[in-house]
Amino acid sequence: MLITQEEKTNARRNIQRYEWARAIRDRAVEQAERWTAVSDETLWHLPTEQSIPRGVHVNKEMGCPNCGHEIDRFGNYPWKVDVIKTPWKIQCPNCGERYPKNDFGAYYRSGKGADGLFRRERADASLLCNSDHPDPNDPLHAFGVDDSTGWKDSEDHVYRFIGYYGHYGAWTAVSDALSALSEAYVLTGEQKYADKTAILLARVADLYPDMDYHFWAEQGFENSDGLTGRGKVYGCIWEAGLVSGFARAYDAIRDGLDDEELYAFLSEKAKQFGLPPQGNGQALRAHIEERILRQIEPAILRGDIHVNEPHTQVTMATAAVVLNDPNESDRMLDWVFAPKTEDKKTDSSGNKETEEQGDGVSLSRPLPLSPSGRRREEGNGGHIPALFAGEIDRDGVGSEAAPGYNFFWLKGMMDLDEVISKRPSYTRHNIQRDFPKFREMFRAPARLICLGRYTPDIGDTGSTGSPNRNVASVDLYLKAFERFGDPDFAQTAYWLNGNTTEGMHSSIFHLDPEQVGEQVKQVIARHGMRREHSDVLGGYGLAILRSGETEHQRAAWIYYGRSRGHGHLDTGNLGLYAHGLNLMPDLGYPEYASAWPKRFGWTHHTISHNTVMVDRTPQHPNYSGKLRLFGTSPEVRMVEIASEDGYPQCPVYR
Repeated sequence: MLITQEEKTNARRNIQRYEWARAIRDRAVEQAERWTAVSDETLWHLPTEQSIPRGVHVNKEMGCPNCGHEIDRFGNYPWKVDVIKTPWKIQCPNCGERYPKNDFGAYYRSGKGADGLFRRERADASLLCNSDHPDPNDPLHAFGVDDSTGWKDSEDHVYRFIGYYGHYGAWTAVSDALSALSEAYVLTGEQKYADKTAILLARVADLYPDMDYHFWAEQGFENSDGLTGRGKVYGCIWEAGLVSGFARAYDAIRDGLDDEELYAFLSEKAKQFGLPPQGNGQALRAHIEERILRQIEPAILRGDIHVNEPHTQVTMATAAVVLNDPNESDRMLDWVFAPKTEDKKTDSSGNKETEEQGDGVSLSRPLPLSPSGRRREEGNGGHIPALFAGEIDRDGVGSEAAPGYNFFWLKGMMDLDEVISKRPSYTRHNIQRDFPKFREMFRAPARLICLGRYTPDIGDTGSTGSPNRNVASVDLYLKAFERFGDPDFAQTAYWLNGNTTEGMHSSIFHLDPEQVGEQVKQVIARHGMRREHSDVLGGYGLAILRSGETEHQRAAWIYYGRSRGHGHLDTGNLGLYAHGLNLMPDLGYPEYASAWPKRFGWTHHTISHNTVMVDRTPQHPNYSGKLRLFGTSPEVRMVEIASEDGYPQCPVYR
């Protein structure tokens, strides 16, 4: 179990003892109450079947049919969706127009058969009209009408309203509801939260085995597929987080599946639509485990779940521990550490070197697609030892260039370590015991921070000029201190907390969560506070020069690491901070980290960086420059780097 009964008891006791714990409980309950107010019937119908597409864009090239690119100022995924108040509609946040213009809900219901599933070919085509312009002779009769495959305007631009709703409406709501309801159950023990969670999980289990994003990728619907066309509900990258959420929700309520009213409702649904038995606790657990948890391993092996390192492995481990099968669980955990069959078509993060992929939204079409370098066969294991040996550098940084992605590896390894620890009978592998570099991974995020508030926006990280500590947080370093007992982590937590222990505490599930604050006090009394200094991360390829104190702090940095993957063509890129400001900001994360024209012509290009462009061409992608000189004294700090790989025609580039 990911959350033990003892931990639930601790949490509920801490809620009685501490104001901060009650605030966590109150937030969880507030979020869950939105879903307890929804009828069981409505909640059961919330997940949509395979025949409803899932896409993350309506039309990013054209924007909104009414106001065009005015919508872009609201972000990459800007459309507003409320599955309860306005089902089957999405709304432009700029002009307020709602789409599709037809009554898709009526059309959807007309296409349902005895199995309760929608089929477009059996739906009532007479309902495919603009509800505000029902006259067939009206020029706007077909405007904004979507039959689920999208609406095409007079210039053949396709707007995929229902695909966006399928992703950011139906399935995002399912994910949010499961998270909120299961957390509320864990913190309160109230049966109503477990029942609502169970209803959603039961319906997800009805539908999940048949979900196949590849079909919709072939129809032009974009999702987080990393240019592969693989996935199930979502593309293969974001699928990992979705199914891990399903597993965690089930783990949270497994001890609360004993309500007769729940089983009466699910039995009636099974009878009505010819579904697998769900009429008692044993049947419901088997239904969820067979049709959700046991779907995860084969989906990983065939590439339908495949995300940045090491989160595919975390997904496998989560399924294994929650499944708690005496035979299968250990075998699944062994896979996490098994060797990987090398594929020269992919880089260390699992992404094709010849194709750019960031948020996982592919613009590389036409299809059909094949799994190509992304298919994972049964003998192709999770290769955690290889990551520590060859991909995580000596500074504890991953191999994706951008801090946001590199430190995502740290979060993954933390999650993996924690999940595996929840199966104490499994002793063959242990992240903390077996891989000393795991400790170094915690040091790296704090080493990058400048002026106490900025992480250099290297590659696909951050936004222009905005303060951002990335993953570095008080909570992260308290967890590191509790894991390793290293004074450096206590000092870092203290520093990030404003050089105080006020408000410090461990997890709500801890037996004595405020003990850690006293332990940090003792470390500070013995070792003093953290001091900032100039630093070189030679494995990563970053040098930072620091000087000054408090409001007079300054920092300058130069990057000479890899420019592939989520990096930019920016060897020798400079950054400068002073007066609390980023004085030479990088553009950071592009509008879309995929084959977006502006990305390659500007954001990713050498010309938009604080470095030297030669012959009006971008640098060649490369893996590393060289540190030629680094020195500090009370009066002077200096660094020199060189890299001839970026411009092979230049005998000297430094």
